[in-house]
Amino acid sequence: MASLTDTVRDRWDGISEREKRLVLLLGGAVIITVVVLLVSSIRDGLTAIDERNNKMRKALVVLSNLRAAGPQKTVDDPTKNIGTTAVSLPTYLAHAAESQKLQVPSFNPRTPVTKDGFITNSGTIELRDLSIQQVKDYLEAIETGNRLVAVTSLTINRNFRDKEKLDLRMEVATYAKVPEAGSGSGSGSGSAVPDGFGSGSGSAAGGAQ
Repeated sequence: MASLTDTVRDRWDGISEREKRLVLLLGGAVIITVVVLLVSSIRDGLTAIDERNNKMRKALVVLSNLRAAGPQKTVDDPTKNIGTTAVSLPTYLAHAAESQKLQVPSFNPRTPVTKDGFITNSGTIELRDLSIQQVKDYLEAIETGNRLVAVTSLTINRNFRDKEKLDLRMEVATYAKVPEAGSGSGSGSGSAVPDGFGSGSGSAAGGAQ
């Protein structure tokens, strides 16, 4: 250790006064740089802590407001609007097709399924030679015409003869409550004339395009 100190002292004594001043200036610059970096790092850390604290305070305010507001309004039970009279799917799908100026598809019914107090009526239809826009509009008409009707299965293929056209096959279902023993049929949302397609009667007859 003493040898190293002597070596440094000898080298320091061996340089000129100008070089000594330059070394001192360089050393001072290094010290100042280290201090600045250290202060900047501390400041950044304090800023990050302050931001986290602000977010935490905002979250606590939101929780406090929610607690003060009390229990949130419960979402309406979607099954309460289901009546005991089911939508007539052949008529409903015919109205949807007519609203889009499409040929009325033939309807292939499936056996109704009863479970948990509800009856599911379903069936399949096929339409051919449709444009993409026609497929979109027809599906939208089915889904929005009545909340108790839903597309449960969908298959779309390119038409064999015209690659710009599409062939559509889908399964559609609707739901109704099982009537209570000794009571007549209800008049819930399952109306035989579906909302959204007018009151005119539609025919389920006719072949698919």
